[in-house]
Amino acid sequence: MQITITRSGGAGVTLGPFSLQLSSLPPLEAARIEKLINDCKINELSSIQLGIPPHPDSFQFTVRVEKTGNPPQEVRFCEGSGPASLQELAPLLVRTAVKLFRDQKNSGMNPR
Repeated sequence: MQITITRSGGAGVTLGPFSLQLSSLPPLEAARIEKLINDCKINELSSIQLGIPPHPDSFQFTVRVEKTGNPPQEVRFCEGSGPASLQELAPLLVRTAVKLFRDQKNSGMNPR
C-alpha cells in the first residue's frame, strides 16, 4: 500500500507531497497506519472535502491511498474535521514522512 500525504496551511507552507510505502516502514508503525486508514473508512470519504478551514492558518491535508488491485482513494480535509481516526492519521503520516525524508537526506539518498 502506498500513501501520499500533503499538508498545507499554517504559515502558508506546503509540506509534501510525500509518498510512503507501508512495506518499507517498521511493522508496528505500518500496522498502526493501516488500522487508522481502515478505521476512518477512507474509501467512504474518498473524493470529498471534509470541513471548512476554521481559521486562515489552519492545516489542510490531502491523503491518497493506493492499494494493489483497487482504484486510488483520496480525501481532503481540514484539521478538526472528519472522524477521530482521520485526525490521528494525518499528523502520524506527516511525522513519518518528515522522519523518512530527513533520514534519506542524511544518508545521501534522493528523499522523494
